[in-house]
Amino acid sequence: RDEQEGFAQADLWPNYAFTPDGKSLIYSNHGKIDRLNLATLQVTNIPFTVHVEQYLAPRVAWEEHVESGPINAKLLRWPEQSPDGKWIVFDAFGRVWLQQMNGSQTVGEPKRLTSNDASLPPREYAPSFSADGNWIVYVTWSDAEGGHIWKAPVSGGAPVKLTKSAGHFANPVFSPKGDKIAVIQGSGLEFRGHQPEEEQYFEIRWLPAEGGDPQFITTVNLADTLKFHPQVFWNKDSDRVYFRDPVPPQKPTDDPKNDLVSVRLDGTDKKRFLRFPAVGDIVPSPDENWIVFTSRDNVYVTALPKTGMKEPPEVGIKEGSVPVWRLSDEAGGYVTWANGGKTITWELGNTFHRLTLESAIQFVQDQKRKAEEEKKGENKEDKKAGAEQKEEEKPRVPKSEAIVLKLTMPRPAPEGSVLLHGARVITMKGDEVLENADVLVTGNRIKAIGAAGKVTGSSDAKVIDVTGKTIIPGLIDTHAHLHYSAFEIFPEMKWQYVANLAYGVTTTYDPSAPSLDVFSQAEMVEAGVMMGPRIYSSGDVLYGGQQTDIWAEVNNQDDANRQVKRMQAYGARMIKVYQQPRREQRIWFAEACRKMHMLMTAEGAGELWTDLSMVTDGFTAFEHSLPVELHKDVIEFFAKSGTYYTPTLIVGYGGPWAEQYYYQEKNPHDDAKLNRFTPHLFLDPSSRRHVWISLDEYHFPTIAYGAAEVMRAGGNVSLGAHGELQGLGAHWELWAMAGENAKALGLPGGMTPMETLKACTINAADKIGFAPDLGSIEAGKLADLVILDGNPLENIYNTNTAHWVMKNGYLYDANTMREEWPEQKDLPKFFWQKNSETTTAAK
Repeated sequence: RDEQEGFAQADLWPNYAFTPDGKSLIYSNHGKIDRLNLATLQVTNIPFTVHVEQYLAPRVAWEEHVESGPINAKLLRWPEQSPDGKWIVFDAFGRVWLQQMNGSQTVGEPKRLTSNDASLPPREYAPSFSADGNWIVYVTWSDAEGGHIWKAPVSGGAPVKLTKSAGHFANPVFSPKGDKIAVIQGSGLEFRGHQPEEEQYFEIRWLPAEGGDPQFITTVNLADTLKFHPQVFWNKDSDRVYFRDPVPPQKPTDDPKNDLVSVRLDGTDKKRFLRFPAVGDIVPSPDENWIVFTSRDNVYVTALPKTGMKEPPEVGIKEGSVPVWRLSDEAGGYVTWANGGKTITWELGNTFHRLTLESAIQFVQDQKRKAEEEKKGENKEDKKAGAEQKEEEKPRVPKSEAIVLKLTMPRPAPEGSVLLHGARVITMKGDEVLENADVLVTGNRIKAIGAAGKVTGSSDAKVIDVTGKTIIPGLIDTHAHLHYSAFEIFPEMKWQYVANLAYGVTTTYDPSAPSLDVFSQAEMVEAGVMMGPRIYSSGDVLYGGQQTDIWAEVNNQDDANRQVKRMQAYGARMIKVYQQPRREQRIWFAEACRKMHMLMTAEGAGELWTDLSMVTDGFTAFEHSLPVELHKDVIEFFAKSGTYYTPTLIVGYGGPWAEQYYYQEKNPHDDAKLNRFTPHLFLDPSSRRHVWISLDEYHFPTIAYGAAEVMRAGGNVSLGAHGELQGLGAHWELWAMAGENAKALGLPGGMTPMETLKACTINAADKIGFAPDLGSIEAGKLADLVILDGNPLENIYNTNTAHWVMKNGYLYDANTMREEWPEQKDLPKFFWQKNSETTTAAK
């Protein structure tokens, strides 16, 4: 197969050459070298043997236990300091919290702004102080009722609901006079059965601080930024609002740009002040003299023009018509102002940074003076000393004050014991299969496994008869995209999470997700306030392409260290290096990960030689398929390296992939279980209007056969379903690994059922560093199990016969996600099912 359906970095066909006499053509053919006689068209093989000694860097790999004990919040959202400096408000675990301060010192533990009163909404987001510091305004969400705007007194007391009608609200902010609140409002598409990420624009509205109907100001289009919701800010006279206005590109190749604009409260008299590239936050100071903004996860400040203009001056990080100064070293987000505009604040993970504007200006002036002195040669001694100083030791930015905010939540686990009696248990401890066995679970861990009726310590356990069923470890999807939805304002239940759990996926690793969303939701799952599998992620990828706001620029080892440290602060354990173009850049990341005890994977991107270089340099893993058939050289190379290969056959490079095959051959649209957990938006398009492809045109069986050969040679392969179809997609991927449609291409097959199960259990656990606790059924490990009606060793399709799913000791009916142990609780409706009598897709 040629590379017309791939990326063709090394041309469409393998290389070939004429012999010096011009009578023959030499070319590669299925791992061999052949000679074609141009006169007779006779093909002969040229035998060859090559002895290779190839250095392999030590693979970046760690084994750890899954965290236990109290959950430490690693990512705090919307942090803001009170006007008097005595409080810091922030959001974590879907609730608003207050941390008391005494100067630079925290006082006690953070406390809830509101109570656990059942009448209050279950989700609280986007808190902000009033100008007098007495109130905090925030928004809420309930899957049953929608969202509202609330305010609550800082001193304690009952919160006040300010809106009468439910909606989708975000980022409320008091006016300086304290009499109004500006807010971002969606169109309410959630109440029409749609998903929040379908929103095409937002509205800016205002309402009286005492409550009332939000009044329309203007609409604002979506911007190309890491945050989904726009922000709105008041001018100092409380009669205008500032916001970001995306500038339509003049041609498709133009980089996105955004103007900072202001309008009156009736939406008129729009004024443009500055033009930005695709940056993150854009926040004017309360006195309207300065702008602080984020780009590539760092914080910058520049001056705000006094008057608007038709064509505003352009702001650039390195080049622009206005001066810009960087304030943060490693990273920063949720930037805002404090002390009436005298202090700039931002967060990195659970650390709140403060920097006075005065010290920032002084730092810039000092650096400018030193540069001028060095240029003039007026201070030769300092110049000599500076030359001897390592580049990474030089002060890059002014030093901010860093305050660590420590919030912990108890980690839930069921009480008591449950005995699963009489099942076949495929333990994943080697090839071990126990017939007619008992599995005893106490709390959230497996206590014992043994022959039926022989497991001790189970006299008081609840017994569940699973005779005739098969128990396997919970599936682990190591390339699971679950987080390009419900940005920032999270629902009570995320359907992607529930769908995966229903299909037996109990742990996921998402190798590309918005950091501010994925790690917050992961903590909510761990705290038991959101249902889902265990959630791990790289967060934002470390992108090598020079797109303005997501480019992870790396020019030396120190840059790589900072990037890895940034992702570690957000909660990542395994970073994703995404198409960093130079090998030295990728090696810097590998060295940074070794130093900081981080795992690493990479975007494969269908680039064979780049992928092989990353294997050579010790990457933990890489994602996506090698787009060509593999032979002994590459197979042995992979096997000896230990690097994990996650081929994502469901989107396999080089030709039609497995997702298209299963939509064509399996009719998932009429799957009642899938309909129960999947909105029409995500199920109908591909299942009702798919393209028909001849079976012998599919390429994924070739990739699957190569992956199987890597595993049989002693290499590491793991499952990744790419988020193409939540839950069921993991089974599509493992069936494809097992040789689905191989006969149509004349291939002997793929992995055996046992090999396939290893790829989605113990191997997958090892890839993400958690094999000591996950991936097999052994005493002491976490109780993540799938109880199947059928035996997957006899028929691999039986992986999709889940009767019950157990995650962390909690047992659920796999078809309805009703909790069966330790309590009995029905699954509530998703918000998009609220107004529907049926949850099946339209037929």
